[in-house]
Amino acid sequence: MAESTVDLGADDVPTLKDVESIISRKDYSSPLSFFPDHRERKFGGIIAPYHLSGTKIKCGIKSCRTPHWHGYLISTSDGYETNIGKDCGKTHFKADFTAEMKRHDALYERRLKLNRILELKKYAPNLLRELLALQSAYSELKSMRFKFRGCLSASENNRIESKVKSADATLYHYQERTKEERDAYLEANPASRKSGSVPPKEIPVGEIKGFWFLGATYKDEEIFNYINPLRQVISANKNHIAAWKQGQLNATHLWIGKSKTLIPAMESIVEQGKSFFNVDNLISLSIIGISEESLSHAVYELKKAMSSIGKSLG
Repeated sequence: MAESTVDLGADDVPTLKDVESIISRKDYSSPLSFFPDHRERKFGGIIAPYHLSGTKIKCGIKSCRTPHWHGYLISTSDGYETNIGKDCGKTHFKADFTAEMKRHDALYERRLKLNRILELKKYAPNLLRELLALQSAYSELKSMRFKFRGCLSASENNRIESKVKSADATLYHYQERTKEERDAYLEANPASRKSGSVPPKEIPVGEIKGFWFLGATYKDEEIFNYINPLRQVISANKNHIAAWKQGQLNATHLWIGKSKTLIPAMESIVEQGKSFFNVDNLISLSIIGISEESLSHAVYELKKAMSSIGKSLG
């Protein structure tokens, strides 16, 4: 059998959601034998793929009968329908089946993605409002971070960078170790014995609130790249979306999946930023070596900026 040249559309392929939707079809028959076991019966074509959950269905080829969840409803050369798995299709029907399988798998994937995009369309306006609000909040906080860092000296900014790289929000006071503590440290850390260098003891005294906001980068802003595609989903009707080229369909479907993690991640960053810009929290940075003069200047500038948009610094 030569590969079909007929273009398949989503409406041309039935949806097979469970075993009953397969075995209840009027031309369905199982088990069946095929050539050479049955001299006349050959592969006709694939009608539709199926991906079941729950109850498995047995392979419709008499010599197999292996239960499975994923396979294909096929037609036969003598007018019957039955179901088979991918392996049996390739084994019994070779290239004829493989060519058909690729076409139907591509259509199945397209329909799956299309349905998810159409489902998104139902709540897309609310999602767009949520994204725009997040973008506005993050932009405001990023501007405040820029202003805050601008009030610090180069060495103080380096201290901030070092703290961010440490991935440790804890604030410490440092205390010289006693002789007993130094000996215990050297005993536990053989590499330090040669130099005799022993770091001071770290005593936790607090924590930088909203610490993780300081390390947010442009990579965390990826979710905002999807605002315009989301607007396209909202403005397009069902027929327009169904006619999208595969590239646009794939790209839109991809960010639907990403949004499930990127939106909560950005919400967390915004909450971290709100926690960071608090007067007491900013003043506590003196513990990592930021001068009181720089911190007072930063608080003054941030209060002024917040006041200009009708808000106040916590």
